[in-house]
Amino acid sequence: SVHSFTQSAIGPVFLVFIGISLVYSVVLLATRSHLLDETAKSVDGELGGRADRTGGGLLTREFSILVQNLLFAVFTFTVLLGTLYPLITEAMQERKVSVGGPYFDKWALPLGLGIVFMMGVGPALPWGRTEPGAFTRRIAPATVVGALFAGWCYAVGFDKPYTVLTLFTIGFALWCNLYEFVEPVMQRMGARKESPVTAALKVFERSRRRIGGQVAHYGVLFAVFSLALSKGYRLERDYTLNIGQSVEDFAGFTVTYAGSELLTEPMRQSVVANFDVTKGGKAVGRFGPKMRYYPTQREPIVTPEVYSTPTYDLYFSLIEVSKEANATVVVRLIHEPYQMWLWWSAPIIALGSVLALWPQRSRQKQGAAPAQVPAGVQPGGAK
Repeated sequence: SVHSFTQSAIGPVFLVFIGISLVYSVVLLATRSHLLDETAKSVDGELGGRADRTGGGLLTREFSILVQNLLFAVFTFTVLLGTLYPLITEAMQERKVSVGGPYFDKWALPLGLGIVFMMGVGPALPWGRTEPGAFTRRIAPATVVGALFAGWCYAVGFDKPYTVLTLFTIGFALWCNLYEFVEPVMQRMGARKESPVTAALKVFERSRRRIGGQVAHYGVLFAVFSLALSKGYRLERDYTLNIGQSVEDFAGFTVTYAGSELLTEPMRQSVVANFDVTKGGKAVGRFGPKMRYYPTQREPIVTPEVYSTPTYDLYFSLIEVSKEANATVVVRLIHEPYQMWLWWSAPIIALGSVLALWPQRSRQKQGAAPAQVPAGVQPGGAK
């Protein structure tokens, strides 16, 4: 959407990529959708053929997948509408309008929350029919975990209603996905007297692709957790400071302006403003955001400085400063909690995707008799 509003040659490349992805997805769905039912029937055979999948129902994993896909489709349409609406309005009414963050927040937040909730409900449901009582017994512990997690976050200061609801949903979904792995491990330990490590390795070996999907879910939950807190509790302030002046209690930090200097570098000049930061009387460090001047450009380029920790990021960005030594400076300070968790989510999602997409090794040699699975035991050890 960004490149569609600029004179960039990369727009057609994006369009071709999106087109190929669309065609590939539709073809893949049309040619392989029957495998889902075949796999379900195979599992039913291992379980003694107990499930009747012709009827379906609301409390089934199949239905939860349909609901989640519907939410994804509505989410995608919402973003598409917000992107194209200014173009359509300009073409039809010859006036320019803009669609900003409030529109996307209004619709993306509830839809995203619904997707995360279904991410937890799905693993708690079996394929085929289930009794309401059995479903209640499965989600009750997850509900308690979600409530405890949201309550702890509320106690430490994350008390906005939407944030508390999001954190509850994250805790709920996290436990549901974690229990999907823990349950068969515990059942193997009880039925086969295996050690926790051996049982976990056996379950992973037999259900690697399914576990890969769960790992990807953990990455998504990391990202949602980071976005909920970093955006909901972002603190941003601009300050005008002379040398020696301090900003007191900015998110618990004291920021003191220690002066500026002009650096002459190859092909450019840089003004560096130095800030000494303390927290609770202890030194955190000195940070030097820069404003760079290039002979070929009329406006300077701002280079922020970032102090990152697992629980928060602290940004320093220059708004205004002259080339004179120790000149008055206008600096923007930004504090975002748990921003680093968003960057952690990417490799976790990538790892889960690799585990899920990597081809599964055949469990049996060709011609070998199938292993007998005791009735009531799921593949991987679950009953």
